[in-house]
Amino acid sequence: NSGRSVSVQTASSSGLIIPTTAKATTTTAKATTTTAKATTTTVSISGATLFAANCRGCHGGGVSGSASAIASTIKNGVGSRMPSFSGKLSAAQIDALAAYAAGGGH
Repeated sequence: NSGRSVSVQTASSSGLIIPTTAKATTTTAKATTTTAKATTTTVSISGATLFAANCRGCHGGGVSGSASAIASTIKNGVGSRMPSFSGKLSAAQIDALAAYAAGGGH
C-alpha cells in the first residue's frame, strides 16, 4: 500500500469552500499460476526376460510351435497343466513372449 495526500476542496452547508486533505491509497494484488505436467513412462520387457520369469521354471528350453499357437496357449492356459497368463501379462507382453519362444530364442 502506498499513500499520498491529495488536496480537496469541499463546500460547507453555508456555501463556503473549505480546503481539506484526503489520503488516497492504492492496493496491488499479485496472482500466481502453477502448471503441473504429467509424465507417462512406458517400460518394455523383452521376450527373453518374460520367458525367464514365467516359463523357464516349467518348460526349460522345450517350447515349440508357431507364435500364434504359443500366444493362444499363454492366453488361455492348458487345463490344469498350465495356467492362463492373460490376467498376469499384457497383450503386448504375450505377443513378445510368443515371438521369442517361436523363434527358438529359449
